[in-house]
Amino acid sequence: MDIDVGACLSALLYEQDTVSIPGLGSLVGQYKPAAIEHVQGKISPPSKEWTFNANLAVNDGLLINSLMQKRQLSYAEAEKLVEDYVTQVKSALDRREIFIIPEVGRLYRDFEQQLRFLPDNTNFNPDSFGLPTVQFYPVLRSQRTQEPPAPELQPSRNLKRSAQNWFRQYAKIAAAIGSIALLTSLYLLLRPGAEVPESPIAEALPPSRVNVSPSSEAETIDAPAELPEALGQDEDNDPDETGTNTENDTESITMAPEQKYATIVIGAFSNADNVKRLIARLYESGYEPFTDKKGRLTQVSVQMAYENESELRDALQKIRNKFNKDAKITRKGKR
Repeated sequence: MDIDVGACLSALLYEQDTVSIPGLGSLVGQYKPAAIEHVQGKISPPSKEWTFNANLAVNDGLLINSLMQKRQLSYAEAEKLVEDYVTQVKSALDRREIFIIPEVGRLYRDFEQQLRFLPDNTNFNPDSFGLPTVQFYPVLRSQRTQEPPAPELQPSRNLKRSAQNWFRQYAKIAAAIGSIALLTSLYLLLRPGAEVPESPIAEALPPSRVNVSPSSEAETIDAPAELPEALGQDEDNDPDETGTNTENDTESITMAPEQKYATIVIGAFSNADNVKRLIARLYESGYEPFTDKKGRLTQVSVQMAYENESELRDALQKIRNKFNKDAKITRKGKR
């Protein structure tokens, strides 16, 4: 019987705030008010923000009843469809694949085998259905006020106004020169090959917090306590090595015996949305991201295999150029 359970699930999200997938977990919706992002120049309408709770796996009957009503099925037939759908999801997750629920989001497992959910941008709020995200740009206006001619009988006032006009005119020139000098200084500091002071480093990560169990030959390197959160904001994806942004294979790397590996920390965030956006960008770029809680921050890292130090330095430089210039190698070892 060819019935798309995922499509029926997405239709329920317009009507319900919590929908259970029996044996897997529940999707929980929360109202998100309209927001203005001044940096990106976007106005977002009110919506529902969805999260996935694997602990709420009890059957609430909504999905099965919806299949019975819309597809004219018996309870046993609808229940069997849901069970087959859950089995399909779990099989994909066990193969370390990302399972896509159309218009809803993606389910995947991180390096700690924890079930994670990355929502799509579909607006399931019926009150604001169809309202798009609006792009806005600041309006720059140039206004020139023409001063009326001063009477000839007031020379002191005329002199004062002349001085003010001179100051306004040359203040703009001085500001332009200062801006050019500032941009030149930034270029000299940030150009390739320039010596930039190292960022402050925190205590070394404890081995119990690393997602992959290293061997006794592993070498631990200090990692930054918190990297800039601006990394998590939306921005145009840079093309990858082949020149296009494509959907990458998310199969985990199988390391050969005595294979060298390294863990690279890219960012640490207190905002969950920034974590989700960075994970999505890393998956699209072909990396295997994983997360690690450090107090109130969530640290996002990638793990990769390498043959020699030159290859590792090249990989680190690519990650710095594409994601964050402060990315650091926090662990090296062999398997």
